[in-house]
Amino acid sequence: MKKILLFLFLSGFIVKSVAQEQSPAQKLRLARATFEQGRLHEIERLLSDLTKFNPSEKVDAYKLLTQTYIYLEEPEQADKAMLNLLRTDHYFAINEAIDPAEFVALYKTFRTKPIYKLGVKIGPNTSFPTVTNNYYVGNESLGKGKNNQRIGFQFGVVFEKELFNKSSSNLLNKLTIAPELMFATRGFKYTNDNVFLNDSTGKSAGKAEVIFKQSWIDLNVIMQYEVRNNRFHPYVGVGPSVSYLLAASNQQLFNPFAGSTVSGPDVEVLSSYNKMMYSLNGLAGIKVRAGAIFLNAEVRFQYGLSNIINPKKRTNAESAYDYATQFNDVRQANVGINIGAVYPVFNPKKL
Repeated sequence: MKKILLFLFLSGFIVKSVAQEQSPAQKLRLARATFEQGRLHEIERLLSDLTKFNPSEKVDAYKLLTQTYIYLEEPEQADKAMLNLLRTDHYFAINEAIDPAEFVALYKTFRTKPIYKLGVKIGPNTSFPTVTNNYYVGNESLGKGKNNQRIGFQFGVVFEKELFNKSSSNLLNKLTIAPELMFATRGFKYTNDNVFLNDSTGKSAGKAEVIFKQSWIDLNVIMQYEVRNNRFHPYVGVGPSVSYLLAASNQQLFNPFAGSTVSGPDVEVLSSYNKMMYSLNGLAGIKVRAGAIFLNAEVRFQYGLSNIINPKKRTNAESAYDYATQFNDVRQANVGINIGAVYPVFNPKKL
């Protein structure tokens, strides 16, 4: 009798040891087979220790546990398993064509989308000034000036939040509010080859060259329309912008006649500008999921609505007297390209 008891004890110990040495993949296969055989009360014991499971295996295990608790009519345990599943894989998605209806119904009672997203953007830009009123020092310079583009850059942060992710309207579900705070350097190059009239020849003379340099802080309030699937999210957006001018200077050069040049350090011209600029933004881009984040690229157009020059202080003495340059009334448009990353912040819970 003692030998029989000893044999049974050793057999149980060996079986238990073998079970403990099973790999996560083997445990999952055994749990699925046990589930399919209807031995639901054994599933919890088979999947009691998930410490060695990788994230993908944990998702499969929690999904199996959720279905088990549903069929065992243990709603609190089913909720707990579903919550563990969603915390393990924030991007888990149901397949209504395959998944059991009870599992699908339970999934839909949880908040599964990110509560908000945080991101960064950086990229180059160029400015397109539009002269609305022309002012000048020399009469011959009227209408002769030309503006050319220069490359600047911008970088900043963005906050994104879906507005109506539970709306019955498919259109509203795709809307995201995305305020941005951006720092931008901008500017353009102005040249005028006919500043004065040469009294002896009767021809235009004098050449002025100005590189306008500006630093801005932009607050953009963008409304995005975003088409979302599991990995690719193309989007378009529109919204107003308020910009505050931090610094402005001109790099200036003046050739009053052949063989002579007037130059010097950059001229500080901040006082000649309006500190605030108002504009409208239009943009288009795409977000691509890469692991836990989204990488994005976009192109945008910022249309200036207001004059960036202060009419009462347009004349800068150094620019006017030393370089024969006056400020025109200007509305400034900007075109930029941004690349960046967006990090979704999840907090799944029972609704």
